[in-house]
Amino acid sequence: MAAICPTPSQSRKRCSYFDEFLSPGSCKRVNRVGPEFGAGALFRLRGLFPGMDDETLKHVLDSCAHDIDAAIEKLTSLRVSQLEEEEEAEAKRQRREAEVRRSQPSTGDEWVSAFVGEMQQSRDVADAKVRAARVLSAFEALVTSRSAEKHAQLDKENAVLKRAVAIQAQRLAEARDEKQRDAHLISQLRKQADDQTEKLKKAQLSNYSLSVHLRRATDSAAFGSQGFSPDVY
Repeated sequence: MAAICPTPSQSRKRCSYFDEFLSPGSCKRVNRVGPEFGAGALFRLRGLFPGMDDETLKHVLDSCAHDIDAAIEKLTSLRVSQLEEEEEAEAKRQRREAEVRRSQPSTGDEWVSAFVGEMQQSRDVADAKVRAARVLSAFEALVTSRSAEKHAQLDKENAVLKRAVAIQAQRLAEARDEKQRDAHLISQLRKQADDQTEKLKKAQLSNYSLSVHLRRATDSAAFGSQGFSPDVY
């Protein structure tokens, strides 16, 4: 980038792009140099303004007598101005493209009419060839542009569909895994239920056996208390 701030050995002529920001008095020159200077100050400015080249950073820093705060303020103003100009240029470009699109025919009949009109205005065969080439070139550019837009739209829709398919496949895989986990859990619960049923049957059988033994013991005790020997009977 060209020099943006004059030095004693240079001409007093300034780069027009930065005249507004680095005019005399735009950065107050001070006798003191702040604690941050040289490579350290430049390193900090690089981090704050990554889009600017070192030459611009150095010139701004020198113009502000290595006052880091004043340099940051001035570079911020420069960056804001650049962004505004870039936005303005982009807006102009979009307006021009819109005007071109509006001025061009949009239907087949309009293109035919435009072609016939150009042929009618031609003075001779050579002029007719030039006019025909111009119309055909504009038509080709329009078709190419619309084709590119269509391809871009199709690519975008394709990407969306791929993403949807991937999400659906992931959901199906999760549902399948969950179903397998549920089936395994159900199998374990059935096994536990069968085990509990078997234990319950054993407990019932054991209770029945104990009740029989208890009833026999009770009957024997009652018979013995009446003075009869069980062996007689």
